[in-house]
Amino acid sequence: MSDIGTLRLSDWIARDKSPEEIGRQEKISELLSFLSVPENPDVERFAHKNAIPYEKANKGRTYILVDENTYPLAYFTLGL
Repeated sequence: MSDIGTLRLSDWIARDKSPEEIGRQEKISELLSFLSVPENPDVERFAHKNAIPYEKANKGRTYILVDENTYPLAYFTLGL
């Protein structure tokens, strides 16, 4: 059985312009780009384009479910 973990987007997005913070945000952006939802393009588009801006604007909190290899399996966003 696979181990599934949860990543909080807020722990990964850049709050400042330091190279470390920007690098972390690039990694999470890449992770979100692997999410595919062919049945609902709007849900896929939100993950790819809007999840990080919503997080930065305090409009929502996004969580990404990942497998033991940190491959994204699903995500959900709670609106604030």
